[in-house]
Formats: sequence, structure tokens, C-alpha cells
Amino acid sequence: MMFEKLAGKGALMRLVTVLLIASVAILALNILTENRAKLDELAKYLYEKEAITGEEFMNILNREDESAAPAEEKIKE
Repeated sequence: MMFEKLAGKGALMRLVTVLLIASVAILALNILTENRAKLDELAKYLYEKEAITGEEFMNILNREDESAAPAEEKIKE
């Protein structure tokens, strides 16, 4: 391939790897941005309680809106 002659052996593979990593980084950033409110809610809970169970985590994550009952109250129900 002409590109390999110009840039050296393996350059195409390095370029593909860099492009793959960049595209996955963009995808991850989009996921974090779309879920910012949930991340903030989890951070606040951890700041206040210092620990979280898996059940509490899932209750916060699955909660439809932020005005719903706190995670620890939902567990008791």
C-alpha cells in the first residue's frame, strides 16, 4: 500500500487504532453528557452518605425524575 511506503510499516494500523480510540472517547463523552443529571445526583448522594449500596445506586439510576423519593426511602417500600 502506498501509505505504508510513505509513513513506514505499521503506520496504517497505528492510524486506525488512534481513530478507533478517538471515536470511542467521543461516544463516552456523549454518554456522560446525556446522563449528567444522574451523575450529579449520584455524586450528591455519595457526598452526603459516603457510601452507596448496589440497590441504592440502581434506584437513583432508574429513577424517572429528580423529584422522586430518595433511594433509601424506595428500598424500605
